Amino acid sequence: MPSSISCSNVIRNQFKKVVVPRSLQIEMVENQAVVLRRYLDRITLETLGGIACLDGGDGMCHGLLRDEPLIAANARWNLQTQDIFAGTPFARRTGYKPKERPLVSGYKTFGLARSGEWLYIEIEYVPRGPASNTYEKAVCVRIAESTLSDIVEKTGISLGGVFHFLVLAVGHWVDTRKALYDDALAVESHLKTEFDLFNAINGR
Repeated sequence: MPSSISCSNVIRNQFKKVVVPRSLQIEMVENQAVVLRRYLDRITLETLGGIACLDGGDGMCHGLLRDEPLIAANARWNLQTQDIFAGTPFARRTGYKPKERPLVSGYKTFGLARSGEWLYIEIEYVPRGPASNTYEKAVCVRIAESTLSDIVEKTGISLGGVFHFLVLAVGHWVDTRKALYDDALAVESHLKTEFDLFNAINGR
C-alpha cells in the first residue's frame, strides 16, 4: 500500500500540469472553513482582545484589551468577539526597525468568528519608547464582516496562507486537548491509587 507521502507527491506532480482557476481555489478553502465551522461551538476560542498580537517592549506580546483602543465596528463585533484570529501579522515582522518611525503604524489581518463569518481586522498602534525596546500601544481596531476574496486582496496573504492558518488552528486545538487528556489520565490514576489505599486502610 503506497504511503500518504508518496500519494501526496503523485497528486502534487499531477496538479503541476493543471492550471486551477482562482475561483476553484477559493472554493476549496471555503469548503474547509465550512467543515471547521461545524466545530467552532464545541471548542474554546480566545477573544479578539485577549490574543497577544502587539509588541510589549519586553520581549513579550500583549493583547488589545490592555490598551483600551477605540473600536470601529458595528454592534455585533468587539474585543470580546470569540474567533480564530490570525494574530501574527504576515508582512509586518521583518526584523527591521526604521530610524524614523511613523507616529501611527498598523497592520491588516483576519479571523474566523465563532458564528462562522470571516472578519477583516485593521489594528492601528502607536510605537512608544526606543526603537530597540518598543511598546506598541493599540489606538484603534476596525472589525468588519468580509469575504475570503476581500481578505486576500486587503491583507496580501495568499489563499495557501489562509488554508495554512486553518490547519494551524486545528493543530493547536489538537495539542491542547492532548495535554488536557494526559492531565486527566494522570489525575484519574492518582485518584484510583488513593482510592485503593483508602479501601485498604478501611479493610475493604
